[in-house]
Amino acid sequence: MAKDRIDVKISSEARLKKKLRDMQRHSAKFTNIVETISGWSEMGWKPVIFGGFVRDLFVLGSRNYPRDVDVVITNKSNQEIEPNLNSWVKRRTSLGGFHLQKGKWNFDVWGLEDTWAFQQHPGLFSTPSDLPKTTFLDVEAIAVEILEGGRIGQIYQHGFFSAIEAMRVDLNWEENGNRPLAAVRALSIALKLKFTLGLRLAGYVLEVANSEGIQALIDAQVRHYGTVRLGQFVLVNLLGNIAAGISSGSDSVPLTLGSKQLNLWSELLQA
Repeated sequence: MAKDRIDVKISSEARLKKKLRDMQRHSAKFTNIVETISGWSEMGWKPVIFGGFVRDLFVLGSRNYPRDVDVVITNKSNQEIEPNLNSWVKRRTSLGGFHLQKGKWNFDVWGLEDTWAFQQHPGLFSTPSDLPKTTFLDVEAIAVEILEGGRIGQIYQHGFFSAIEAMRVDLNWEENGNRPLAAVRALSIALKLKFTLGLRLAGYVLEVANSEGIQALIDAQVRHYGTVRLGQFVLVNLLGNIAAGISSGSDSVPLTLGSKQLNLWSELLQA
C-alpha cells in the first residue's frame, strides 16, 4: 500500500511538471506569467508559484486557468522586494503582500517570512517545505519552484495530490483571518472542481454559517469579489445539502446545484 501511494505521488508530480512545461512552451497567453516569474529568478529571487493557480492548471487544464497567480519569494522579505515592484503595485493585500497587474494577469506576491500563518503559529517554520501547510484547503497545499529560464524546480505539497486523487476538498490549516470568506471560497472551489467536501470542512462551513449568519457569507463575497456568486437561495440549498450529508454518515458531502443555478454561478465565476 505504501508503495502504491509513492507511485501515485511520483506520477502526479510528473504530470504536474508536464502541464507546467506545456504552459510555458506552447501557450502565448501565459507569456507574461513565464517572463515575469523567470525574470524574478534571474534577479536572484527564489519564487514559487503557490496555491490555486497550480491547482486549476493541474485539475482543469490551461483552458480554465485563473486570472490570479500567487507567488511567494522564498529568500526575500516584503521590505526587500517592494522597491522592485513599485511600478506594478495596485494595492497592498489584506495580509500585507502586494497585488500587481501585468497585462491581463493579477499577481499576489509576498516574501516567505511574511506569510501570515508563519507569523501566527510557532509550530510552523518559514521554509518552502512548510509553505503548503499554511493553506486553508488541502487542494491549495502546493508550491512549485520556478528557476532561471523558467525551469521547474522542487515541488512542495501537503496532501495536495491525495486530495485531487480523492476528488475531495477538505481543511488543511483551519486558522484564517476571515471565516465567512473562507467558507464561501471552499464552497466555490468545490463546485468549480466538482469535488465533494470532506467532513471536517463540511462541519466548518456549517458552523460558520450558523454562528455568523448567511448574510455574513454574502457580504464577504461582495467585499472580496465585488459581486455575489452564491446568493442566499443557493447558500440555503447548499447548507441543507451539507447538513444532510453530515447526518448520512458518509465520509464526504457532495454539493449539488440546479442546472440554471450552476450556469449562473459559472458565468459569475468567469466575470
